[in-house]
Amino acid sequence: MRYPEVRMPDFNGDRDKFDGFWAVFNQMVHLNASFSKIEKFIYLTNQLTDSAASAIQGIKLVPENYEQAIGIIVQTFGNKDRNLASVTQLIHSIAPANESTAGCIYVFEKRQAHLQQLKLLAYDIIDQSDPLWKEFIFDRFPQSIQKDLLLEMQRQKEIPWMVKHTMEKIGALITVRELFEKRIEESSITSVSVKLGIGDQLPPAANRKYCHFCQRQGHRNLECLTFRSPSDRRQCNKSRNCCWKCFSADHTSNNCNRPNCNICGKNHSRLPCLETDLTTPLKANDQNQ
Repeated sequence: MRYPEVRMPDFNGDRDKFDGFWAVFNQMVHLNASFSKIEKFIYLTNQLTDSAASAIQGIKLVPENYEQAIGIIVQTFGNKDRNLASVTQLIHSIAPANESTAGCIYVFEKRQAHLQQLKLLAYDIIDQSDPLWKEFIFDRFPQSIQKDLLLEMQRQKEIPWMVKHTMEKIGALITVRELFEKRIEESSITSVSVKLGIGDQLPPAANRKYCHFCQRQGHRNLECLTFRSPSDRRQCNKSRNCCWKCFSADHTSNNCNRPNCNICGKNHSRLPCLETDLTTPLKANDQNQ
């Protein structure tokens, strides 16, 4: 059996991405006894770009300098105290969300990214119930979200309401809000089409719900009960040999004009993303693809 080629990630000096880069490079190259030091040095220089490459630019490419170069990279970009301070600064710098669903989704995604960054720095707060951390979670959401969340906390006082529970509930509130707004929008379209007598002329996407996974009408991609998890959706895409961004069978993901996943940055939409939590609210574009 032939396995697919594994490509090491590049590293441009972004401290938030260092742990991911180092996890791969350390196992595949640095600890690999089959590589000589000069080979490891070449692999290192090939994967570094921008400020990371500049950090070792003056070091001569000879075997005895490899340990010095790798030490500079780890000490400069793998400083957890400095990285923690950077993440903390990002946490406090995010602007509060307005009452729009899009604004709530943006802040929710940023908060999820911050939690993941803290976890990578060995500062995992997801199972903590400290009131200060819960305040940090929802203080940037609009009052309507905060009110619904506090009411839910009062109704379920027996739950410790750790950070993960708080995030799950906020995600559910945003998803309900988004689906409700979509329903109102569809009702408006239907009402207008009936009045004008143009219902049959509307395009299918505006006239009825359609799921690209099970290829049935009556629900959208997000609401599909047959393909509920990212893994199920990936298997469906593979079997259909379709675009992983818009799910069209007319082209591949590489030729699709839609943006990459805004969670992992890879060449697919959010729906088949393995890093997407089931409680993460999805944008309208993801539901309509």
